[in-house]
Amino acid sequence: MDMDARRWRTALSEAADCKDWIVESVAEGDTESKLISDIVEEVMFTCSSFPKAFETLPPFSKIPSNCWNYDAFLSFRGKDTGKTFTDHLNSALRHAGISTFLADDKLTRGENISTGLNNAIRGSSVSIVVFSKGYASSKWCLDEIAEIMQCMENRGHSFLPIFFNVSPSDVCNQTGAFAKAFARHKRSLRQKG
Repeated sequence: MDMDARRWRTALSEAADCKDWIVESVAEGDTESKLISDIVEEVMFTCSSFPKAFETLPPFSKIPSNCWNYDAFLSFRGKDTGKTFTDHLNSALRHAGISTFLADDKLTRGENISTGLNNAIRGSSVSIVVFSKGYASSKWCLDEIAEIMQCMENRGHSFLPIFFNVSPSDVCNQTGAFAKAFARHKRSLRQKG
């Protein structure tokens, strides 16, 4: 747990420092629609300009732009936003012609989930992470953000964080709901050991 917790904490801190959208109490309707439209526009721009990003990578890590399986990987806590905001965002991205990986409909039965998620992250040009109050309560989500940040550093992967009813400082400093989630992970590990 200590090694995982360190990796998760570092990834969350780095993620909170990136360009972001902060979503506070978004009700379905115009506000959410405008936000989703802006995010789709940003992803379209990121995907269209992605080959230029290779110019800044060391030669050993350059990846041909045609190697992506997906334009965007969506990381989210299903209980928090899966059937609302994230579902609406995924639909809008697909409607705009952006291929997405959404774990709910892309992982095949019997596939090693961790391997499948990591391969999908590595095979996407951009990851969109919807941070919510319950995000850190999922070890899968924490492993995803750690992999995303590693790909951003080593592979030129693009990253777009969305803070959905959670403060970027709570994500960065693991306070509030994020602190409670880490405490639960620690207790759970102690009970197993």
